[in-house]
Amino acid sequence: MSYANQRDPDLGRKLYMGAISVPAQLRGQDIVLPPMASRCVNCHSRASSQASGKAYAAVDKLAQNFGPVLEAGMLRNRQSRRGGPASSYELASFCRVLKTGIDPAHILISRNMPVFQMNDEQCEALWQFLNQTR
Repeated sequence: MSYANQRDPDLGRKLYMGAISVPAQLRGQDIVLPPMASRCVNCHSRASSQASGKAYAAVDKLAQNFGPVLEAGMLRNRQSRRGGPASSYELASFCRVLKTGIDPAHILISRNMPVFQMNDEQCEALWQFLNQTR
């Protein structure tokens, strides 16, 4: 059953940008991160300094070092990740990595990536947003 966008057609973008927060913590820790610290856009965005002005240039450059840009090609194309075998994401494996930190090749991702207490509707909405042409 498809849940995404039944209530809010913009849910995926809001989750990605942090306009809607989802409880998250670093794997192995019990402390819930502040919402501002667990936004996808913090670590997985293209440098937007040209569009947003020089004030964000340092933040964008730093963000590029934490995680890959999340878009359809990166997620769905089969490729080696973190030195493991080639794999690609689908909705179920994407939701699993967000909730457990285990990627499609069954490799734990970096502990810097929070794990989220995200429901199926939120996960599917985020997946659909990231797979749109942006």
